[in-house]
This record gives sequence, C-alpha cells and structure tokens, in this order.
Amino acid sequence: MSNLPTTAEQVQWLSDRAQIHDLALQYARCADTKDWQGFADLFAHDGRILWPLGQIDKESIARSVEVILTPFERTHHLFANIGIRIDGDTARSNHYLQAVHVGSGTDSGTHADIGGWYDNHYRRTSDGWRIVSVELTFVWSGGTEFKPGNPAE
Repeated sequence: MSNLPTTAEQVQWLSDRAQIHDLALQYARCADTKDWQGFADLFAHDGRILWPLGQIDKESIARSVEVILTPFERTHHLFANIGIRIDGDTARSNHYLQAVHVGSGTDSGTHADIGGWYDNHYRRTSDGWRIVSVELTFVWSGGTEFKPGNPAE
C-alpha cells in the first residue's frame, strides 16, 4: 500500500497553490494600482490586516489602505520566496517583501523603502480562496522616512 497522493489530489494541491500564489500577488497589484475595493475584496468576510501600526478589519480595509498609501504618488511592492502550506480548506503562506514608496510631488529618486515579510492565512470560500489575515513584519527601511497616512484620523 502506498502513501503517495493520488493524481487527483496532486492536481487539486497544484491548483490550490496557484490560486493562493496569485491571490498574494494580486494583493500587491491592487496596492500599486490603487484599486482599494479590489484590495478589500481579496479578504474573507472576517479578514484583517495586522501590521506594525495596528490592526485593520475587513469593513475598514479599502478606506484605511487608501489613507495609508495616500501620501505616496506611486508604490512598487515586490514579493519573493513565497512558501505555501495547504491543509484542506485553509492555508498559510510566508513571503518576503520589498516596497518602494514615492512621495507625492517628489523626485522619483526620493522614496521610502521598506523590507520585511508577510505571514498570511487563507480560507477556501464559495468565491474561491480569500485572505483571512495578513501579518506584516518590518525588517528594514531605507531612503526617506516611511510616513504612511493615519487611517484613525
């Protein structure tokens, strides 16, 4: 008797992994294209963002992320080393981040850079995989000071 996964199980795993990978990349794309509602739609109904400046719950994600990124005319988020672990209808990922934030009205050579990683949780829903939580850990910063907008104001 073999403990190897069946072909159907392997295909399901590959499909799930590709969908979760694309969801993580869409997170960056929505931030960089300022698609705030699209950004919020990536989250499950009980989704949240945990980052060094606080927590943002699903109902506030679109507005809060817009306010946080408003001081920046352009952003460029790069994700790498994406590791995904799937357990049935839930999954976790860890991936590295490098983000460049170009301030409004500034020279494109002046920017606030941050690096770190994300620890994300996902759930399969009737609408496909959705983000349950995003936890961002800052590891380094460079360039000008990173000064996001404050969604609490």
